[in-house]
Amino acid sequence: MKNLVLLFSVIVTLSSCNFYKPAMMNAPVLEEKGEINLGVSTGNGTDVTASYAITDYLAVSSRFTTNANLTYEVTTFDTTQKFTAKNYNYELALGYFNAKNEGYNISFFGGYAMGETGTLDDNFLLFSEDFAIGADFSSFFVQGAAFANLDKQNHVGLVVRVNAIEYSNFRYSDFFANEDFTSSIDFSDKTQTVGQAGLQYNYKGQKFGFMSQLQYAFTNSNDDYFTVRGFGIHVGAYFRLNEIFKKVD
Repeated sequence: MKNLVLLFSVIVTLSSCNFYKPAMMNAPVLEEKGEINLGVSTGNGTDVTASYAITDYLAVSSRFTTNANLTYEVTTFDTTQKFTAKNYNYELALGYFNAKNEGYNISFFGGYAMGETGTLDDNFLLFSEDFAIGADFSSFFVQGAAFANLDKQNHVGLVVRVNAIEYSNFRYSDFFANEDFTSSIDFSDKTQTVGQAGLQYNYKGQKFGFMSQLQYAFTNSNDDYFTVRGFGIHVGAYFRLNEIFKKVD
């Protein structure tokens, strides 16, 4: 148990060292029209999620994620700057899910996300000085999930996502006093692609549920500023609002 807690703490701590921090993939197990889920999870950030089955096959989902908004004190020779790195994003998606099935549950979502990201690198481009960077971003994504139904409550599956990310409004700390250091780094490529793949366990109870997700993110980018957190872990619970507020005849 102590080793598990230590591993969890290390993963969470390392998440702040990367420019792009992939959020939890919201992959609800929906089975019929009218289902409403509202949940919260923690791990690499705090996530608030919601999903609603509009019909037996069409659903909407949303998510808000925030990491710690950190204020860095960046030392550059004889001066110290304060730089606030905000890390948050929110998304909205529309998708398909298969109606109630005894053996499996699948879903496909496409959506849009936006937010801010930022980080500190204490050895950026092999320079010895600290460097802080932040930016706004927007993203289109597609996501697929497939779960095996172990029984009516327990579901285990695979979730995959591809994100096409566009960055804007870069913000950074000075590298050297009285020098425009932006020539030292190429910000021209503002479009990045990130893939995510995760294993998820979902317990779907009568009025509440529980989920856990272990994921890995990757990119083919070679840009100096663009680093991606690899591993992420998320655990959380959700309320089945349609069941909680169901009218009793």
